[in-house]
Amino acid sequence: AGDITIGGLFPIHQKQENSECGKSLNPDRGIPRIEAMLYAIDQINEDPNILPNIKLGALIVDTCGLDSQALEESLDFVRYEMDQSAEYTCTDNQSTGYSRISGVIGGSFSGVSQQVANLLGLFYISQISYAS
Repeated sequence: AGDITIGGLFPIHQKQENSECGKSLNPDRGIPRIEAMLYAIDQINEDPNILPNIKLGALIVDTCGLDSQALEESLDFVRYEMDQSAEYTCTDNQSTGYSRISGVIGGSFSGVSQQVANLLGLFYISQISYAS
């Protein structure tokens, strides 16, 4: 977590033929792009001249390259807007203390980006796609 949190939509897992999220990682589209986002955040956070006294954080979700999966996962980006007093728990039982998502990077596919843009627009959350 950081002072400013950026959301990320990446196809971490490959979609299956039945349009469900698979178990196989997506080494070509998902993993390198996540690494690039996290590297960029680290570089910004380490340079005191870029954003002095401000740290960036990330909330990354798996789209599996599916618009339905992306829309469901993107609800994490707007939970704070819906209930600002709520605390959410990660799978390791650690409280996230979700903060407002300042913007979202992704998705990788046009269908994913379009579906998510409709949701994020309702909450005035900006979205930049890296590939669609």
